[in-house]
Amino acid sequence: MSVRAARSRRVGNSGGSMSWLARVPLIMVLVFGAFATASLIGFDPADPPTTLSWPANETVQNWCGPAGAWIAYHAFRLLGFGVWVLAIGLGLGALSAAMGSSVRHPIVRGVGLLMGACAVAGFQHLLFPQSGAFPDMAGGRVGTFVVTELSARFGPVGTGLWLIGLLGVGALAAMDDWLLWALGWMWRTGVPAAV
Repeated sequence: MSVRAARSRRVGNSGGSMSWLARVPLIMVLVFGAFATASLIGFDPADPPTTLSWPANETVQNWCGPAGAWIAYHAFRLLGFGVWVLAIGLGLGALSAAMGSSVRHPIVRGVGLLMGACAVAGFQHLLFPQSGAFPDMAGGRVGTFVVTELSARFGPVGTGLWLIGLLGVGALAAMDDWLLWALGWMWRTGVPAAV
């Protein structure tokens, strides 16, 4: 082995640990995720840019100020309670990456999270049509659209079945390892109790 090859092996990344430069984007994602989550928790429907009350709050009540109020307003208006699926899923993925695990197939996992968020938004509109901050828009725009289109073609029971399927496929795409572990655990603990 040449001296140059040995030197480049020592300088390179060893053992899967991340360099400090590679951690900067991860730290930024974690900080933005914490900011967005705090914004969602501190959501006040009367904060600007609201159309829900007049006049809007003079001083923004959201924990993260006007930027947090804007993020929370548009997130809930788009996905309703489905936004929590995205917040929790992205938070778990970022924490997993921060602990040194690599997230395999991030695009597939992201699509799975979006599918789960759309399904939860649809369930909110289907099962709790008067819930949420926006009147006549439980589940946000996505939930309202999905349930309106599915109900016109499949009725309420068929819509529920399609949403269950969407949630199942989304959960499998987003968290296949955890989902299969949970099913295996239920099988191992439930079958002996039934026998």
